[in-house]
Amino acid sequence: MARWRSGNADVCKTSTAGVRFPHAPPSMIVHLALYKWKKTANKEEVNRIVKKIKLLKNRIEGIKDIKAGENFSKYNLGYSHAFVVFAEDKKSLEKYKNNKTHKEIAIKIERIEEESLGFDFED
Repeated sequence: MARWRSGNADVCKTSTAGVRFPHAPPSMIVHLALYKWKKTANKEEVNRIVKKIKLLKNRIEGIKDIKAGENFSKYNLGYSHAFVVFAEDKKSLEKYKNNKTHKEIAIKIERIEEESLGFDFED
């Protein structure tokens, strides 16, 4: 049976019905943040924020990946940027949210955001 490989461990998920799903990654926490910026927001400042958020991936234990970027869909409802954080567990996500650098970035975001939407779930 083929298995999904995570680091040095082979992983094979089993459903509640006992069916085995090869290639299934281990569960993780996904944090999604969407932003609409004020009309006065400076594009260069937004780009700096995106870069700084991405750098947190290597600074916080339990954060597996961080994706961020500008929307190109016409169905965006005015939200122009998204940040997606993949964490090992809820404790790791809390470390991310309480990280000093993250809090400093959040203050900068609050100054230029018109509206935001946050969404956390377990996958």
